[in-house]
Amino acid sequence: MEVYRRYRFIPATILTLLNLVVDSTDFGTLRNSPLLPIQQLCIFLRAMATGSFQLVVGDTVRVSQPSVSRCCRRVGRAIARLARRYVRFPDREECKTLKSRFQSIAGKCQICVCLTLNDRD
Repeated sequence: MEVYRRYRFIPATILTLLNLVVDSTDFGTLRNSPLLPIQQLCIFLRAMATGSFQLVVGDTVRVSQPSVSRCCRRVGRAIARLARRYVRFPDREECKTLKSRFQSIAGKCQICVCLTLNDRD
């Protein structure tokens, strides 16, 4: 629960994300003590989960604000590159079906956009 409270993901999900972005965050060398991929991912998740300023996130994990910025840029871009693989937009018919299913659960409301996760790959 402690990991979830800090990062808004359970450890298994964090490890899955790490496997997806590790190539984009691994420097392949320990020269100048770079942040490890898991550290970069956790910094990114902490920044996104809390919405805090980069300086505050950096203070909590003891790295500089510019390092937090680089982590967020690097990990954010790596995750964005995965969008086509995991996110798709439903067609009109599927959107109507999803809208009616949602309304049966939540009651009368208007939905403008429907997103579904594409985990078939």
